[in-house]
Parts: sequence; C-alpha cells; structure tokens
Amino acid sequence: MIRFVLMVILVTSLGLIGCSGTGDDSNTADSSPADMAPILADAGLAPDAGSPISLRVVPGSLTYTATQGGSTHIFSVTTEGDQKQRLTSESAAWSFHSVSPNARYIAAVQHASQDDLGRPDLSSDGEVWVIDVQASRSYALSPAECDAGIGGVSWLNDGMLVFSMACGEAPAALYLADFTDESRDLTRLLKISDHPFPVRDANAALGTSVVSYVVDSERCIDGVCVTKPQIWITDSETNEKCQVTDADREFISLEGHDVANRRVGDHSPAFTDQLRGLVFTRNVPIKTPGPSGHHDLLRVGLNLRAFFDGDIRCEQPGTEANLSDTLIGDGYPEGLFEHERFPQPAVGERAPDGAMLFVGRRHTTPQSSVAYVSDLAGSKVAVSHPSEWVVYARWVVSDLMLTGSRD
Repeated sequence: MIRFVLMVILVTSLGLIGCSGTGDDSNTADSSPADMAPILADAGLAPDAGSPISLRVVPGSLTYTATQGGSTHIFSVTTEGDQKQRLTSESAAWSFHSVSPNARYIAAVQHASQDDLGRPDLSSDGEVWVIDVQASRSYALSPAECDAGIGGVSWLNDGMLVFSMACGEAPAALYLADFTDESRDLTRLLKISDHPFPVRDANAALGTSVVSYVVDSERCIDGVCVTKPQIWITDSETNEKCQVTDADREFISLEGHDVANRRVGDHSPAFTDQLRGLVFTRNVPIKTPGPSGHHDLLRVGLNLRAFFDGDIRCEQPGTEANLSDTLIGDGYPEGLFEHERFPQPAVGERAPDGAMLFVGRRHTTPQSSVAYVSDLAGSKVAVSHPSEWVVYARWVVSDLMLTGSRD
C-alpha cells in the first residue's frame, strides 16, 4: 500500500532550486475500472465545511486533488493548512489541474476510470474540463474522440491552455486550445509538437510562449526495451525545441518485473522563477525497491540563449542536482516518504519565497496522505487531512513569471 505526503520545503537559498513542473504512475496498472462520476454543469460549488458560500475566485495558496472515502475532489488551501475549500461540486476521477491567471477558472483532467478504492486511474483515458468558479458551471474542452489523460494541463496565458493528447493511432502530442471554445472540435486546436514518440506532462511558463514537456523515447539493450522519458522545452510561437535531459541512462534493468509499459526516466517538469531552470522527478534504482524504482526530485539549469538560438540542447552543463539528496535528505524524517512526485517550485505571488511543493508517496501505506509545510529545521504544518490520498498538487499562480523580454 502507498502513502502520499504532500510537502512544501521552504528553501533558504533560491540558488539551490532554480537560480543560475503523468506523471507516470505505475501503481495504477492493477486498478479495476469503475464508472466515471462526471462533474455536473451548473451544479454549484461546495465548500469543504460550514455554510455554503459563493466563490468568485480560487482562494488559498495551492490546490490539490485528493481521494477520501471513495470520492475525489479538487481543493484549495493556504500554506498554513487553513481556509480549506472544496472546488468541485461532484466527485470525479480528477487528477492534473491548473488555475487560470485571474483565478476564476480551473483546467482539470478527468479520467474515465477509478480503482477499487475510488482513486483516479491515471492510466485510463481522460478529458480536459474547464471549471468556472464564479459562474458555478463546467464543460468538457478536449475532443471526445481523443485521450487527454496522458498527463498535464497548463495555462499559457489568460486565454490559452496547453495539454498532451493522443488522437487515433498517432503518438500523443502537445495541443493549444482556446479555453472558451466548447465545440470540442479537433480541427480548432493547434498541434505544437512533432516527435515520433508520445509526448506528455505539459507545463507552461505562464505569460510566455515556452512549454516544458516529456518525450517517451525508447531505449533497448540486448533486445530488451524500456520507455525512457526525456525532458524537452518548446516555443509555441516559433516551434523551436530543445532537449534538456537524457533521463538516467544506466537505469534500464527491471529484472524480476514485467517491463511492458514501464516508464523509467524523467517526469513532470516545471519551470523555476524567471525560467532559470526546471525541477522534475527521476526514477533512480539505488533506493527504495519497486516496479519503477524510487522517484527523486531533481533540478537542472536552463541555457535560454542556446534555446532561442535554435540549439538542440539547452541545459546548463554541470547544474543537474538531486534535491532529494541535498535538500530533502533520505530518511528526513526516517520513513516518512519514499517518492517525491509532481514538483512545483515557488513561482507567483501566492507561493512563499524559495518554497518547493511536491507529492510524497510511500509503497506500503496508500490509505492516507498528509501535507506539510516544512523548513530545513523540520517544523511542519499539515495542509491536507491524514485520511486523504493526494493525487496531484500545484501552486495558484496569478501573476506573470517573467519580467522584461527574452532578448
């Protein structure tokens, strides 16, 4: 059983995290399908507790998706763990999501299936929905014939969303969509990637044209092949793209495990402030055992000049660092978590300076999840209930990430 812990680590030095964001979820492979519980349009939003109130914008510092008692909802909460607000009116298999710059809308992925505990099956097909908090209504955005559950949805600016989607036999790709277009017409979406392998984990730098994502490339040795996710970035206006990571070249052996559909590499990239770098998670083989190894939180610096000059590689050499080792520390505290997933560095005015948000997971106890705000001295404040199983978490970013121009 797996236990999730959502943690915010307050970092004293910004240089450690970015001064120079399906994730894959192998544990859903054994889930049993259940009927999807769609959100009801115009059903209204409900608070987590107390008297019903009318929300005009998404409150709090961060949002997260969690399952409790077989129901899955999206919540907002402050970093102190108070003023918790339920943002979805009906339970559904929600996972990845993002709040709009004006904090009125939530773009969220809703999956077709849940496991036997009511948790979203991240390997099942999904649709992108838009939830209008102010008007208390929601609508599906992605085409009905496509699978947009492959990972990631993000606001590029006030009007456009970017997400990963697979249609027909073609590999999954990145698409741009006008969030107000309810036609669900594939021809009205703009495809912005052209890789021969599936693309997922879209995460935009708000207020720019730059998007980070993962390419599920393949690596084979002696006839045994595994998927090796690599991180790339692209400019949605010019279609320039470059590769940032190679994943862990040495970790290809999954002896004793079924290697089919195993994704062993880099996942869930997110930009640090001012686009100085990316944080992401990587499967590493030398720690907790499991079908895909341990997920560590890493950071790498970006060379934006190389990117805008059209170079095929744009990482800053020598800047890759394992934050799970240097910042979080294995066994801090002993046995608390075994995976660091879906990292979100501090960007925007609602996130505390130098903070790091991620979902922590354990192999052995999936019944509960706990969210913490923690500093390096070890002080903690819970921001999700211990009985919740946290799926995904993200800062509410209401201001632009960049100042000045890319020139």
